[in-house]
Amino acid sequence: MALEDPPDVAILDIDMPLKSGIELARVLRADPRTAHARLVAMTGSAVPGLHARCVAAGFDVVCWKPFSASTLLQALYAEPPDAEPPAGW
Repeated sequence: MALEDPPDVAILDIDMPLKSGIELARVLRADPRTAHARLVAMTGSAVPGLHARCVAAGFDVVCWKPFSASTLLQALYAEPPDAEPPAGW
């Protein structure tokens, strides 16, 4: 769908059933129709190295669940600092 009607922003869950958000981000970044889109990853996983994998796949921002509406707005419109999962995960 994204290739038919290219989005300006895509919020992708990392743990999707058929294709991971990381795989989808790579597809979107590789296609000229969607390469410009702001990609926001959302995840509840605290897998070591996941943040680096998200950045390498082309995500602009990684949001760790649960997150607030203000965090999502910042991810959509600002340049929030990239960070690993919150302490204690």
